[in-house]
Amino acid sequence: MNPVELTRNPDDVARYRGEPYVVAADVSSAEGKTGRSGWTWYTGSAGWMYRIWIEEVLGFQLRGDTLTLKPVIPDDWPGFEMTYHYRSSTYEIVVSRHAATGPMTLEVDGRLVDDGFVHLADDGLMHHVTMRIARRSTPVVNGEPIRPPRRLETGSSNGMVPSNGNVTKIPLTSGD
Repeated sequence: MNPVELTRNPDDVARYRGEPYVVAADVSSAEGKTGRSGWTWYTGSAGWMYRIWIEEVLGFQLRGDTLTLKPVIPDDWPGFEMTYHYRSSTYEIVVSRHAATGPMTLEVDGRLVDDGFVHLADDGLMHHVTMRIARRSTPVVNGEPIRPPRRLETGSSNGMVPSNGNVTKIPLTSGD
């Protein structure tokens, strides 16, 4: 989905035929045109890609003044950081991996949160949100491990996937 991933070498660039820094609304599967981009600079596709990364992969889900974090990042990601501005307040959010398997923990300003929700305050202060997640275990059905058909590559330069073992910082601002 990310154009950077579709244009990693000269052959891919020749096939894609689109700008590697914008999202195409269509990538063809027609014979002789497989992998060719269409409708580049189509802002609707960029908006959906942004939402998928932020809301579904990083798990940042905002409903009114309540934030839930439900990340589904690959096991080899050490975590990520993001800064979210909610009205007059700033929330520094850090998601990191446990060393071992175990339950997810969520803290806001050093206090454990039992209900899993971050209740956002418009108080002009800096707040610190820390989530620790365990590595997922591979599910097994009928004695066989189930693996996803494709996994995100580490080492990409798309600004989302850490390439050096460090967490990725993503600035976010509310529309308020």
